[in-house]
Amino acid sequence: MKYNTELIPLIIPEYGRHIHSMANSLLEIKDVKKRNQQAQVLINIMGNLNPHLRDTDEYKYKLWDHLFIMCNNKLEIDCPYPKPELKEKKLITKRINN
Repeated sequence: MKYNTELIPLIIPEYGRHIHSMANSLLEIKDVKKRNQQAQVLINIMGNLNPHLRDTDEYKYKLWDHLFIMCNNKLEIDCPYPKPELKEKKLITKRINN
């Protein structure tokens, strides 16, 4: 049995371990078309899990930022928004809290 204390810490804990594992599984998909399709599905799931984000002006933008942050900006997909710059930890924290 594995305990959460033995697992990798979550970057954005609000989404939970399952969303983080789905985001990381996107990195392993070789087919670009399928990876883009699965990323869009994951964005929709993230939006359903956090309906309070829909009240903000740019909630889709925030969801895409969160996806890139969870993947450490290694995800190569066709995104409608620019990738966030993840050079400093402050920027990551700032983007998550906004």
